[in-house]
Amino acid sequence: ALDKNYIDVTDDSLISIAETWYTKKGSIREKYLSHYYKGVVNSNAKKYPEAITAFSRAEKYEKELGDNYLLGQLYNQMGFIYKKHYDYVKSLEAFFNAYELYTLAGKVSHKNYMLMNIAGCYWNMGDYDNGEKYYKEAIDEGARTNYKSLLELSVIDLIGLYVEQKRYDEAKKTYEQYRIETTSKRIK
Repeated sequence: ALDKNYIDVTDDSLISIAETWYTKKGSIREKYLSHYYKGVVNSNAKKYPEAITAFSRAEKYEKELGDNYLLGQLYNQMGFIYKKHYDYVKSLEAFFNAYELYTLAGKVSHKNYMLMNIAGCYWNMGDYDNGEKYYKEAIDEGARTNYKSLLELSVIDLIGLYVEQKRYDEAKKTYEQYRIETTSKRIK
């Protein structure tokens, strides 16, 4: 409940009790969720190796669980941890998995945000063509589905990608096309 309300728990004492209990006596879903939330708590506490270990335990229930949304959440979490550690290959793999799972689950906004995360990985890897491609897809999806924050963040990042490449005319054209009004630190 705390995680769903964007309250980041960093003490794993309670979830450890739940994980031990559900690992022995729980359903597949309860086992999965106990490992998943152990990973979330450890990630919140910046204990990334422990988080990946817990997520890997949750991942073992992938086929039995049969819940594409929850599995998408798992791969999304893993993707961010790998990205924080500059392992963009593993991050891309996780984000692509999350994208596919969110698509199967019918979670349009989640799926579309994965496009932006995928683009960011490519940009960080120096693969500007794929970065540009996926930012443009995210922009198109943000406009099509009226997700303003996705649209704004993707436009800002695409402009940043163009500026890094000294493609100033394209950066200016993109800015003028969307006229993003934001106080975001990302545009400064």
